[in-house]
Amino acid sequence: MNFNFIGFHRILFLIPMVIITLSLEDIYAQAAHTLGGSQSRGIEFNPQPQGVISEMPLTEPQTIGTSYMFDTWHLGNIDLGENGMIRNQFIRYDLANHYVEIKFDSIIKAVDGIFVDNFSLVDIDGLLRNYVNCNQYVYEDTRLLGFFEIITDGEYSLFLRTESVFIESDYVMQLDMGTRDHKIIKNEEYYIANNNGVIKVPKSRSNILEIYSSTEGLKEFLKKEKISTKNASDLRKLVAFLNKQNS
Repeated sequence: MNFNFIGFHRILFLIPMVIITLSLEDIYAQAAHTLGGSQSRGIEFNPQPQGVISEMPLTEPQTIGTSYMFDTWHLGNIDLGENGMIRNQFIRYDLANHYVEIKFDSIIKAVDGIFVDNFSLVDIDGLLRNYVNCNQYVYEDTRLLGFFEIITDGEYSLFLRTESVFIESDYVMQLDMGTRDHKIIKNEEYYIANNNGVIKVPKSRSNILEIYSSTEGLKEFLKKEKISTKNASDLRKLVAFLNKQNS
């Protein structure tokens, strides 16, 4: 019997290659199920020539920001009118739902804002802040929802009203553009009160002149002081001037 040594040598050489190939296939098969996490996450990656990559689920959008006037609790008082006072309790105001929340130890209770005449609190800087219900004032033949913060008080008063605005995510997956998360932002607007009416602070000095045209020396004051209707300190000066001229 003739024994082909060269042929046998080739067979011996191919056996390890078959074993290596099979081993690599096993590794590829395992990789298809393990890369990026378990199958339960819906992620599959197969590195073989005919392999596919399955869609990776996007994370759910989160909401950045809160609808509270202040995110932390502050010591304060709540005036409920005929229903009495709540004094020296930790409170916070929910702008979106119009609730004044009260923290009693580990229990949180809420009062609908329509039952609150006014409330006050001490902020993180130790400053006393006073708020009055918007429904006590008329704005353009209607009454606003929420509370005015009293910046200056007098015959003419300067108020600040804060609203929470929900901005929905505008992310477009196909273009990978936009903002993934929702946002809650706070918009602030100043108002000037006189008697039981309020006006929103106009955008220009010329509008102020139109509204308070009967106030003597107003034009010269606005020009001299370079009053900006967007600057809180300038608006304080304006209200102080109105009070002085109309006293």
